[in-house]
Amino acid sequence: QISINSVFEPGASPFSFFAKGKWNGPLEVSGKGDWLKKGGGILTNIEAFKGCVFQKDFCLSKPFSIDWTPDHFKMHNLYLDIGKGHLFSRIDLTRSTSLIKIKADEFPLEFIPIPYRYFSLAGIGSFDVDLVSWDKNLEGSCNIALKRALFLSEGNTDTLTTKGSMQIHLSGNTAQVHGELKARGEQFAHFSGTFPIHYEHLPFKLQIDEKKPFSGALVAEGKLQDLFNFINIGHQRIEGWLTTNLYFSKTLAKPMLQGEFDLQDGLYENYYSGTQLKEISAKGYANRQNVVITDLYAVDGKGGNISANGNVLLNRLKKFPFTITCELNQFEAVTFDTITGNFTGQVTISGDKTGAIAKGKLKIDEATFRIPDTLPTSLPDLPITFVNPPETITRKKNLPPSGSPLKLDLDLDVPGKAYVEGRGLSAELKGKLHITGDFIDIVAKGNLQLVNGEYLFSGKVFDLTQGEVIFNDTPTPSAYISLSGECDLPDVNVTVMLRGPLSSPNLSFQSSPQLPTSSLLSQILFNKDISEISAIQALQLAQTVISLSGNSAPDILEKIRKTLGIDRLTIITSENDPGKISLQIGKYLMRGVLLTLSQGAESRNVSVEVDLKKGIRFQAEMNEDQQGKFSLKWHHHY
Repeated sequence: QISINSVFEPGASPFSFFAKGKWNGPLEVSGKGDWLKKGGGILTNIEAFKGCVFQKDFCLSKPFSIDWTPDHFKMHNLYLDIGKGHLFSRIDLTRSTSLIKIKADEFPLEFIPIPYRYFSLAGIGSFDVDLVSWDKNLEGSCNIALKRALFLSEGNTDTLTTKGSMQIHLSGNTAQVHGELKARGEQFAHFSGTFPIHYEHLPFKLQIDEKKPFSGALVAEGKLQDLFNFINIGHQRIEGWLTTNLYFSKTLAKPMLQGEFDLQDGLYENYYSGTQLKEISAKGYANRQNVVITDLYAVDGKGGNISANGNVLLNRLKKFPFTITCELNQFEAVTFDTITGNFTGQVTISGDKTGAIAKGKLKIDEATFRIPDTLPTSLPDLPITFVNPPETITRKKNLPPSGSPLKLDLDLDVPGKAYVEGRGLSAELKGKLHITGDFIDIVAKGNLQLVNGEYLFSGKVFDLTQGEVIFNDTPTPSAYISLSGECDLPDVNVTVMLRGPLSSPNLSFQSSPQLPTSSLLSQILFNKDISEISAIQALQLAQTVISLSGNSAPDILEKIRKTLGIDRLTIITSENDPGKISLQIGKYLMRGVLLTLSQGAESRNVSVEVDLKKGIRFQAEMNEDQQGKFSLKWHHHY
């Protein structure tokens, strides 16, 4: 809400203004005065000016004036009370001279404009600026004292609290700077330097000349995470204690450095790949335009480690090219919910600030691919047509992730210990793969052949005999699985086959001698012929047939069985009274030996069933009255 009112009169025209809204909190500003056209410009006298911004009240102590023409700008004696602080300013600028005096005590730092939208400044400070220039001469000084400064990063609750001071002396075309900052935890930075400057009188401009020589020194110790809170590094996190002693020279466009740096207790995490480097220690030095990492070492916390060295060229025109060579030793470089992997070998990462590529040959010491138990429901894409759409409806573009993208070009040797697990499958694979793409869309090409494994279905163990996982050089779906295994039931040999995408393979069964699907599943689920199962078991069998056809999810009993980690969960009826039902829970103690507990409303019994092969099963039962019976059963299909 903004309102400006003025009455045009022959002499000075009175005016008033009022504004109310939100700007990092409630905002309210009001003032009044008069204005007059004068000499091709405007003379403005402000009698009152007050309001509230950043939850701090401000008020004009005495009237002041602003005189502006194309040839000069003058602000006469501004006295402003802000919170508990005070501000005085006098500015007189012409085409050939400049006079600037600004003095502030207990000044709220929130009122200082920050040129970066992603972080802000708060706290209390004081400063004293006194500049005068004529023709090509500039003299003056600037003294700044931060009593308590809080740097806040957008989206980050952590703040960097500092105190410090800086003195700047200006003479001619040179600025001499001395300063220091101190933060919590014995963090500090001392800096000094001599910089070439360029200035203009009206409009006043003062900036560093990047093409002329400069010199400087920096001695600092502190936490890297406090620095990177204010630098957008995308999908990464960096921590550690950095000690550095550097000297700068040449020009800002092409700086030269000399000195050393040391990093201890470091941590690096990549949110896309799940990579974590712990206990990082690194040493390096700067020599002219090269920053060299001589020795970097880190562990993954699980027995693996990585060492590296590299070089960064400080050349902005060449976009800061770099090369890093890494030596991995059983290092867990990938950690997702669906895949983990330990690698050994050498990788070279090269690029610049716009992107990089990782090349190398790695051996997979151990890796695990996990097939999810459940897949998210796929919702169809419904076409939407807007009739006379309003202008406010716009399609947002998918922005690429911030940070330097890393491409992959890796050859992987998999001598074994590459496991595929999930949905009852446990298989070991070997082979070779070529990895390209990036961490968002990893593309693999190659084959992994079966070494050994088994597939568990309803308590039955199928020994895998042949198969492979084929990676077809596309991001999605990235891999297809083709595995088969066998299980000998009492009088039938069953073959299980897994075919399809690795994330959702299809399951099918074959038997020798050949049996109908329902009869075969009855043998697998209940160790009974289909003619012997109860009505409730028949319903469970029908549900299993439907789920295998791909038209339904597994029934509720199958979900509960997998959750509990048991091999059999079914509902049975009494042989003497079909109206009485019991819940039966079974667990294989070893291959071919099944322990079963049946619990009904009026009875309970425990049984042990032993598969003696050739269709013969031995069964021993005992009820809650400790009455038992033994039976020997033989099944044969003709």
